[in-house]
Amino acid sequence: MELRKTFHQNSVSLAGSLFLAAIFFLSAADQTFTTRFMGFNFRWGQLLLLICALPGLWDLKIKSRENAGLREFLRKLFPAWAFFFLVYFLAAAFSPEFKLTFIKGIWGIFNLTCAAAVCLGPRFKKNLETGFLLGILLISLLIWAQALAIHWLEWPIAHNFGKLDCPITYSFLPFSIPLGYAQWSLNFENFLMFRPNAFYYEPSYAGAALSFAFPLILFLEKKKSFGFPPVSPLVAGAIVLIGSRLGILNLILIFLTVFIGFWIKQERDWNRHLFKSAGLGLLLLIVFALHPGGSRYFRYLAGPLGVGQIISHVQNYQEDVKEGSTEGIRVKGLLRVPEEWLKNPVWGKGVPGMNPDTQGLAGGAANTWAEVLLESGLLGFLAFLGAIVLTMRFALSRRVDFPAGLLVTTAWVVHFLVNLNLTQ
Repeated sequence: MELRKTFHQNSVSLAGSLFLAAIFFLSAADQTFTTRFMGFNFRWGQLLLLICALPGLWDLKIKSRENAGLREFLRKLFPAWAFFFLVYFLAAAFSPEFKLTFIKGIWGIFNLTCAAAVCLGPRFKKNLETGFLLGILLISLLIWAQALAIHWLEWPIAHNFGKLDCPITYSFLPFSIPLGYAQWSLNFENFLMFRPNAFYYEPSYAGAALSFAFPLILFLEKKKSFGFPPVSPLVAGAIVLIGSRLGILNLILIFLTVFIGFWIKQERDWNRHLFKSAGLGLLLLIVFALHPGGSRYFRYLAGPLGVGQIISHVQNYQEDVKEGSTEGIRVKGLLRVPEEWLKNPVWGKGVPGMNPDTQGLAGGAANTWAEVLLESGLLGFLAFLGAIVLTMRFALSRRVDFPAGLLVTTAWVVHFLVNLNLTQ
């Protein structure tokens, strides 16, 4: 009887972890696992998120000791985020695209509320960490599978030169197997190069997401007392294989920051964990590079996508905009921000409109901070920044030990200073 009860509890726990893993994976799917409706993109993961969030929100009404700290945390944060969205909706009132701006604000509230209910609620506490590990592991394994299929096996990809992202689908069985998307670039050594990006819109988003998750993965591996890091080496390797300069920059900053922090505090055990992860990740990449296709891909990343080319694109951004380089587009977009902001400095101008290429809500710049400034003005920008700072402050004040605080803060800093400056 006791054995049956234990088996039932373990089965329920595994099912809960797998369901949460599906939420993390599908919420990261900008393509394929989505539904297009009236030009808007609805990820299937957001439906699963809502299903979990409803009982999580209901739990907050139960005045138990377990919920007391969470209610206090949310009580402190609610005014800051409420003020930001109030300003954003005022920007919508002054916007020529009132409906679109209002929809974007509502969509932001929906995502933040549901994520808070699931990630902070006690109902999912036992399964959340395992679900997060499994979800990020699945995305990383998909990146590895894409890289092997493209550069080792050299399986053909049906590409359309009018669109950068190409779906990878193989029909070895009676049904097709979707392997996500890859972005084609240029011919290199007589081979059309592709960079894998799972089901994200493009490699930059995939690199940003995995590098943001990487410090949290390091923490959870150590917390669960694994003898060796089973997930973080695969995540680090996937970030490199994506070929996103943003993701690789984040990875370097994370390793340096975490190593220096643990070294100063003499956290030798944590630094050993970090070096185990780095060593295993490097070993996996070396094995990948032993194949001619793998070494060609790394030569491509170091050459046409290397630091020298980035500097050249930034310096010659006017010419590179015509060629469609991301560096040129980002630089030109940032240079236009002051002029556009001064047209509506206080309240902003709301959402510019629908993007005909992605059928989504267009951003004013390829930079999240600039996007917030242009859409909600200086007041909205300061409210957004203030809400983020308060969130970080209250989170770190909840009896967080040094290793956890360092890893979480590193994830935040990389996300806010790098990711949000290079993506919209």
